[in-house]
Amino acid sequence: MPRVLTIDDNPLFLTVMNDLLARFPNVRMVGSAINGIEGLAAARALEPDMVIVDMKMPGLSGLEVAERLHREQPDVRVVLISLMDGEACQASAAAAGAESFICKKDLFSRLPAILNCHEPVLVAA
Repeated sequence: MPRVLTIDDNPLFLTVMNDLLARFPNVRMVGSAINGIEGLAAARALEPDMVIVDMKMPGLSGLEVAERLHREQPDVRVVLISLMDGEACQASAAAAGAESFICKKDLFSRLPAILNCHEPVLVAA
């Protein structure tokens, strides 16, 4: 059962994402944060299996959170999400050490496969 931490600077989207994750009986929510600094501190304290983090946030971005987690807690699966889509976002996510990238509009359709490790992992070029 993966232990999941969510990080997004949009409180409404964070609530929607957490409600979606609550529908999965095989997922245990361990926390959420509204910015990268709080999210990184929560990841250090809670030691989740997976962190789902918004790519672009003021202050410490999701890319920076992913890079730091990749160095400090390499076993944590990081999934970056964004309103933007495309190869550039996927490449940035991979370079930051994220396992996956999801456009927010595709979150509902792609999240189940990612939670169950059925999606291919991003590879940095």
